[in-house]
Amino acid sequence: MTDNTKLPDTVLYLCKPLIQVLGDGNVAFVHFTMQEYLISSLFVKQVEAERTATLSCMSYLGFAFRLVDPAVQDEERTIGVAKGFHSLQTYANEHWREHLLAYATQNNGIGSIESPMSDC
Repeated sequence: MTDNTKLPDTVLYLCKPLIQVLGDGNVAFVHFTMQEYLISSLFVKQVEAERTATLSCMSYLGFAFRLVDPAVQDEERTIGVAKGFHSLQTYANEHWREHLLAYATQNNGIGSIESPMSDC
């Protein structure tokens, strides 16, 4: 993650009618019915949401290797952590399996879970 790929604060600001930033820095819907509406309205397909969450978590897990890579300078690691580039690390570590299993269940198997960006 870099300054160019980190979610800008303006995106969070624009989504504030739907989401809120909690005291611990996590982002959540303002009310559980918002998530239910998005899923039930077919605006968001649950299986695709789980697929995207799985791929995002796995990408984040791979990105974490920069924290232990001896080729990365200590200063660069410190700056990355301070800028919040690893802020989702704990979530990815704890929840990637749940998203993968939910995707597999809803998709009747894992099949091909490639990123949509892999075709680019």
